[in-house]
Amino acid sequence: MTVMITGAGLVGCQAARVLVEMGEKPLLFELVPQMDIIKRIVDVDKVKIVRGDILEPMDLIKVIQEEKVDRIIHTVTMFGMSTTLPQKPYAGIKVNVMGTATVLEVARMLDIKRVVYTSSSTVYLRPHFQPEGPTVTEDFPVWILSGRSPNIYAITKLMGEELGLNYLDAYGLDFVTVRFTGVFGPWLGPISGLTGVRVHDMIEKALSGKPIILGEGLPADRPMDMVYSKDAGRSIVLACFAKEPKQRTYNISMATPYSPAEVAQVVKKLIPSVEIQHKKATKASGPGFPSLDKPIDISKAKEELGYEPQYPLEAALRDYIQWLRDNQI
Repeated sequence: MTVMITGAGLVGCQAARVLVEMGEKPLLFELVPQMDIIKRIVDVDKVKIVRGDILEPMDLIKVIQEEKVDRIIHTVTMFGMSTTLPQKPYAGIKVNVMGTATVLEVARMLDIKRVVYTSSSTVYLRPHFQPEGPTVTEDFPVWILSGRSPNIYAITKLMGEELGLNYLDAYGLDFVTVRFTGVFGPWLGPISGLTGVRVHDMIEKALSGKPIILGEGLPADRPMDMVYSKDAGRSIVLACFAKEPKQRTYNISMATPYSPAEVAQVVKKLIPSVEIQHKKATKASGPGFPSLDKPIDISKAKEELGYEPQYPLEAALRDYIQWLRDNQI
């Protein structure tokens, strides 16, 4: 048995680390592996790293056949809500949609046991959508026109989910989605997504003796649903081996939203010397910034995957700070 992870990034490397701890030797499939970054997350002597292009079916077929891959964790994605979307929408659509379609088709052809797809809670960020219950569950109503998503990245992630579920229904391909809230955690490469950027920026400033400035870009009191990258990686592995994933799509989160101001206070608790400054909030620029007023529901992930967050906010920030100190950041 070999598990192939497409993408050796923030979450893919954490999934590889979890698999190594289980005694497995996963395969990381990456177009341009950043070895110096990868080795700070997972022991590279205990994984196999293969260069390949997610848009080239023969790259995938060759590796799957040679390495006897029977399960795929698909994490490759391009751009988030705050990165390259305005400049390169077509490139992102090609990687996120056609890359996913390539993985699904190759998996169908080669009888892969399961494909786990990493999606995003940005699929919920659309006009007029507020859940009727106390939390945001995976199944939600969509107004096709007036309620369409204002963010291309979110649409590409939802399209990947829908493609996978159709491959499940039409061809019997075992397909599961984990839908992450904002991921943050140990990483030295480019960071995409508002949550990861904001949390990393706070810690980096605190460690370098600079003040944390609240109110830049987004209001300091606006809640953010988050998940630590180590929990995100573990959730993927749980989804990869879950015996009866009936719902097929699962929210993955800390289960408690926190505002930037609350995050900053915990950072100050852990690094008391940091100064917190307040600035009048400015309107966020770019598309795709509606917000949810209710927390993400992870009850199905708990019930069907056995997922339980191991890193609540303070534990996550303590671990992240220590990792950055250990890596001389």
